[in-house]
Amino acid sequence: MTQDSIIIDLDDTITIDNSSDNYNNKKLNDLVHKAIINARMSGLKIKIFSARNMRTYEGDLEKIEKYTRPLAENWLATNNVEYDEFRLGKPWAGKNGFYVDDKNMHIDEFIFKFCGPFYNKKISVVTSLFNEQENIKKMHQHNKKAERLLEITEYIYINNGSTDSTLEILNEIKKYDEKIKVITNKENLGYGGGMKEGIYNSSGEIIITNHADMQFDLYQFIMTNYEKIMEYNELHAILPIRLNRKFLESLNSSILRLIVSMFSLKKIGDFNGQPKFLNKRFLPSSEKLPNDFCLDLALYNLVVNEAIALPIIQNDRNAGSSSWSGSLIKRLQIFIRYISYSINRK
Repeated sequence: MTQDSIIIDLDDTITIDNSSDNYNNKKLNDLVHKAIINARMSGLKIKIFSARNMRTYEGDLEKIEKYTRPLAENWLATNNVEYDEFRLGKPWAGKNGFYVDDKNMHIDEFIFKFCGPFYNKKISVVTSLFNEQENIKKMHQHNKKAERLLEITEYIYINNGSTDSTLEILNEIKKYDEKIKVITNKENLGYGGGMKEGIYNSSGEIIITNHADMQFDLYQFIMTNYEKIMEYNELHAILPIRLNRKFLESLNSSILRLIVSMFSLKKIGDFNGQPKFLNKRFLPSSEKLPNDFCLDLALYNLVVNEAIALPIIQNDRNAGSSSWSGSLIKRLQIFIRYISYSINRK
């Protein structure tokens, strides 16, 4: 079996951009170097592929091997950069050109994946689905982007009593991605019941919950908050703060949080946003968590003291509707249930 590799550029990637006009005096990018070390420790081969001097020697590989290789290898050795293979002769894209590749990873993505607070953490992405046939394929495509940043080992998708083609589509995409794990509930166990099936059947150290309607983009959430997240050596939980919401939805949530705060005797922040990052060791047994929409409040209360709260842009739903979009009676029922849960959990 062929070993997976990181194929990485030398100049302005392992070296710092514009740190010197002289190749020998280029400075080492310490974060990229640390990421290389961690990537090798995780079992990946490091292959350096460089376009150095391709313009200077007009693509003459004999001259590049003769004059460029010794200097580059000496710089790598001097800076203690360990690698498995070093190739020269990469085509030069030009000052304003680009390299386009479906396996491309940006420098920031590489650093986050192998130096960020979730490095070396196995991660499970959990989503409960009820009649989400219109969202599934696009949802999974969005989730897959986050593999550039996280060691996602499984996607646990729960068919929570759907009556449409949700199960058929889940089984279809499962054929093309071995990381997908499908759990089927013959009956709808409620939002909380469905999510719990995924959470407690997951193997990841970190659980990421999300919805299927693509209101919340996991990859974009991380990249938007990149610098803030990178301040931490380790994170146990992240709770999102939703922005860009419709006025009525935002008003309903604000009133609800105020009421829940009064009955909880503490300030409650935004608890319904996604995605949530949860360290599994903070979670109690499944029986102690509610089976309905109060699960989000329960998870919030469990991790809020260990979490950082970060903003996320809420997008329009790809398909489906909000529980808030029902009648006034429906909204009152939701309020009453949250209040009842807040009182009973004290």
